[in-house]
Amino acid sequence: MINPYSACGKYIFDLSIERNFIENSFKQTKDFIPNIRYYLIVLNADYIYDGKEINGKKVYDTDESGNELFRIYDLTYVTELAQDEVTKKQKQIYKYLNDLTFSDDRLSESCEYKKTTQCKFFNVCYRHVKKDGSILEYLGKHYAFKSLELNEKGKKDTIPLWDMINNKCYMIDDCLEYIDKIDNITQYNCYVHNQTYFDKARISYALSQIKYPIYHLDFESYNCPLPRFKGENPYMQSLFQYSLHKEEQAGVCDIEKNHTEYLAPDHNDHREDLIKKMIEDIDLSKGGTVLVYNQTFEKTRLKELARMFPKYKKELDNINDHVFDLYYVLRGNKNMFEGYYTEDEIPSYTYYDNKLHGSFSIKKVLPIFTNLTYKNLEVKNGTEAILTYGMLPKLTPLEYQNKYLALRIYCRQDTWAMVEILRGLRKEINK
Repeated sequence: MINPYSACGKYIFDLSIERNFIENSFKQTKDFIPNIRYYLIVLNADYIYDGKEINGKKVYDTDESGNELFRIYDLTYVTELAQDEVTKKQKQIYKYLNDLTFSDDRLSESCEYKKTTQCKFFNVCYRHVKKDGSILEYLGKHYAFKSLELNEKGKKDTIPLWDMINNKCYMIDDCLEYIDKIDNITQYNCYVHNQTYFDKARISYALSQIKYPIYHLDFESYNCPLPRFKGENPYMQSLFQYSLHKEEQAGVCDIEKNHTEYLAPDHNDHREDLIKKMIEDIDLSKGGTVLVYNQTFEKTRLKELARMFPKYKKELDNINDHVFDLYYVLRGNKNMFEGYYTEDEIPSYTYYDNKLHGSFSIKKVLPIFTNLTYKNLEVKNGTEAILTYGMLPKLTPLEYQNKYLALRIYCRQDTWAMVEILRGLRKEINK
């Protein structure tokens, strides 16, 4: 059976549905069904573009390792096997359309939350729980709830999130008896008692690891399906911008005077210019810290640049080696606090406030420590930054000037946000 909700199964199931429509159309007209083969064509993640162009157009020949840009899979037999399942799903849909009523226990394992397979009717079915202080705010919510009794192996079974909601557990304080993880219990206490959890000792320890000067760094990238430049893979996060605030000593940083940046002026390959400017801006000859928020993105981009531009590998690797994650200071990380506490003794995170609503996104954290907000910016988030950068070549000179400035302001806010959050943490520690 094909799982239409799995990462791979959803594409196979979509193709199976297309096959069903095609062949049923022939049956309805009583036409002979031709011998059709069904293929799934996907971009090859291993493909590396060599930068070849002819008359200004990119040519995606076989790469040096023999990889082709596309992989083609013959799914004729598989989609044939799936037809019974497709027909079954069709009958279910017809039944639902003929009876547009909802039962109290309408949610099931098919209901996804914040995933690519999320049901299009999520906002309808979850409307009674999608509010401040709801069960959806629990960290690790898909694994947070345990049965009250032990199973045959002497362990408590995980209760699915949708099952909890069907049992009318909508709010954080509806389900105390079903949670046994310290992370979730602490969240519960924060919500019920309207208090903030602040682990002063661990946060102080984390901040003591930061060496000056601090380079607050943030990247923006464009993930194009087809590789844009030499050395890139399909859907690679192609860098076009960074922002940097330099903090020489604790709390001494000006949003304008201590800021440097790079933003590609167009869609040509400016990666090397970006690299050279960044290496110039981040002087680690006397030590220091490169502060980021959620390091996976920045560290991965630095590794990719080092691979694609080996003559700058030493400098890029050095920047990478000095990366320190401000996100981990709040969200917690076993490596950062190794040996500092025993597992399950205290929450994995060091800070929690109800205003976070279960998220440690920088846009959720920032308003807690400062009056700054992204709401009034023309570019408000990463998605809008990608879209804005994508439209640059199509704009009039005046439109280009405005959008280019909007991108600069947005990325600058991301690094200034780290300055403000760090300042807020120091202030709380010193109270």
